[in-house]
Amino acid sequence: MDSRLHVLWQEGEAVIYLYIFAGLIILFFLWSFLEQKIIVKTEYNIEPKEPGILTRNFTFVVISDLHNTYLRKNYKVLLQKIFAKDPDFVIIAGD
Repeated sequence: MDSRLHVLWQEGEAVIYLYIFAGLIILFFLWSFLEQKIIVKTEYNIEPKEPGILTRNFTFVVISDLHNTYLRKNYKVLLQKIFAKDPDFVIIAGD
């Protein structure tokens, strides 16, 4: 292969890698933006080991990672989800 063609081929490979890298950067920033709009809800049911310890069920809501901008601007969505559970306790956990 001619040395000039070899250099052009290497430059072409570099451009492809540059496009792949740029695409990954764009996907990273897109995911970072969209992740702020996701509210994750996980439910646990904990049964006492011995019967008769608890006379009623308690509902806890644990909130964490409130530092993103989406919840600061749209806190009403979060409050509606909390009030829908009618919790006995609301716990705000830090990072």
